[in-house]
Amino acid sequence: DRCVGGVGVILFSDLHLEPKSAETALAVLRHVGEVAEQRKDDHAAFLGDFWMVRHTLPVKLLLEARDEMHRWRERGIRRVDVLVGNHDQVDLSGRNALEVFNGLGDFVRVHTEPGWTDDGFWLPYRHTHEEIRDILTRAMRERGDRPPVLFAHMGLLGSWMNSLKRDDTGFSASEIVQLGFTRVFCGHYHRHTVVQKGVMYVGSPYQVSYAEADQDKGFVAWDGQRTER
Repeated sequence: DRCVGGVGVILFSDLHLEPKSAETALAVLRHVGEVAEQRKDDHAAFLGDFWMVRHTLPVKLLLEARDEMHRWRERGIRRVDVLVGNHDQVDLSGRNALEVFNGLGDFVRVHTEPGWTDDGFWLPYRHTHEEIRDILTRAMRERGDRPPVLFAHMGLLGSWMNSLKRDDTGFSASEIVQLGFTRVFCGHYHRHTVVQKGVMYVGSPYQVSYAEADQDKGFVAWDGQRTER
């Protein structure tokens, strides 16, 4: 799918920010703002795993990331949605290392709990198939007239975990579609992959490990109907 730009959302995922990746990861955050400004998109969404190590976060690096996101306003971004990934969670209750971004006010929404916005349904990382199924089933009952779009951080059956191995235990993408979601954008696995029609992994925006040397990296732009990478 292709779109030519306009008011839409820039989707990216799996930044895995830590001291050794800081230069590249912070450059990615700057580039997100530049791309949004060039395209005149006003919305950015991050689909989980902002941090690499959730329990030990250098304050200087945390503040640098927060400052880069704050500068997005100057580039025309008016909304930022951030999903909590498994690397971001501090404990099973859902407390997470992204809560610091709540301090940016209404500009940033950190999705610690599943829920709807006018853009679709946001599903942070959850641990079991049963929990995911219950959440998504309930979500579709409560959808109303909101778009049947899912933004999630999760493993999907048959998707590429890396360049050699496919997920053989994840949740079924077909089941998500059968529930009524017509578009699914996922973070968690780093290889950009179309799992099936309408279901994709955005992929990481840079090479996080040597195992990703042959992978295409970047963002996905979504205008509500079509995507561009």
